[in-house]
Amino acid sequence: MANRLNPLLRGLIYENQSGFVSGRPITNNVMLSQEIVHDISNLNNGGNVVLKLDMAKAYDRLSWSFLISCYVGLALMMIDVIWRSISNVWYSIIVNSTKHGFFTSSQCLKQGDPISPYLFIIAAKVLSRSPNSLLHNNAFIPFSMHRNGPQITHLTYGDDDVIFSSGNTKSIKLIMKQIMNYECVSGQKDNWTELGPLAHICSSYITARNAKNKVNDFMITNRWDAQKLYNTLPNQIALHIISIELGHEDKNDYAIWNDTEDGHFTNGSA
Repeated sequence: MANRLNPLLRGLIYENQSGFVSGRPITNNVMLSQEIVHDISNLNNGGNVVLKLDMAKAYDRLSWSFLISCYVGLALMMIDVIWRSISNVWYSIIVNSTKHGFFTSSQCLKQGDPISPYLFIIAAKVLSRSPNSLLHNNAFIPFSMHRNGPQITHLTYGDDDVIFSSGNTKSIKLIMKQIMNYECVSGQKDNWTELGPLAHICSSYITARNAKNKVNDFMITNRWDAQKLYNTLPNQIALHIISIELGHEDKNDYAIWNDTEDGHFTNGSA
């Protein structure tokens, strides 16, 4: 089944996805992400931000009913085979050395099954469609990229997603809404935007305070200003930042890559 599904992926999956698709090396999107990040300091409304989604137990949470709905249009026989392969799983638990219950589940893909990555990226296509559609929303301000290049909203390699956007409050809210809509139908949960650090930052720091701070604003004589960090950011974020060691040498930064004629640093100029 995996061998039959593999040749169909190039026509089914957006070019934003490079993992598990024949002819699309996963390194392509990794390198492209690095190139895009070079422009993060470009002028933009609200600055530029890069968000990496962290799906909690990505394979384990995927809803079967949502998964099957993503295959509408395929031959009914193939859909039936896919359904039987993922749903024919039963569980029993051991309590005090005694087996109890014999029940099935309504979600999750089998880890190690050769067809699981293919099923997952087809379902994740729904998430890819959302950021792409934001380019047609006048309220969304995209990541500031080179004027002669394509406008990329996100890149995916396997089950890892990286979203590129401006730091504009409305743009961030639109992205969060898209992700939460996907979570509602797919059963998946993103650690950053749902209950994690990004959710706190977006709700309390960006939207309420509407402040722009540089890293240097949180430092005093080459050490972290712990009081300001705790007053500005959620405790778990502040604690993580404070744990990062700072260099003690007071030296000017210098470029270790040669720039090109247009002022951009690229892998070719390394």
